[in-house]
Amino acid sequence: NISSTITIIAFNHPSPDLASSIYSPFSSAFTNGELKDGIIEIENVVANATTGEVQLRVSRPANYSMNLSPTMLTSDGIPVDNSNFNVTLIGSTYVVKSNPGYIIPANATIKIGYSLRATSGTNTSGILGVTLVNGTGGVVTAVGDSNNNNNKTVQTFTNN
Repeated sequence: NISSTITIIAFNHPSPDLASSIYSPFSSAFTNGELKDGIIEIENVVANATTGEVQLRVSRPANYSMNLSPTMLTSDGIPVDNSNFNVTLIGSTYVVKSNPGYIIPANATIKIGYSLRATSGTNTSGILGVTLVNGTGGVVTAVGDSNNNNNKTVQTFTNN
């Protein structure tokens, strides 16, 4: 008669709730050739810090050139957190991933800076889209972002 004992240890990783917003530029109207800095905000709206990689996608608006670089330290004079992210441009989408070990604290907001330049004459527009990857920010997806209903935001820009 053989007996064994199995011990199961469960880890409770409370999930963050990340929400995206486009904070600036405050005016979405451009003149042709005009350059403006902007800020994307990622807010952790609950009392649980992230425990893993945070990933978002930023779609570059048509009729605008865009720069979103990890070397940007300020945007429109406001300090940003770009250096904590790896940024890769794939087609017209920036894939933005937090560096290993980077944590968005509970009830905190981080800022990612970018710049836009109107490039296609007058009476044109473009849509900037920001999407947090569902389940992002957890050591595993099951303990990542707990609310996928606030992960996407868009801003329309016009070139007058």
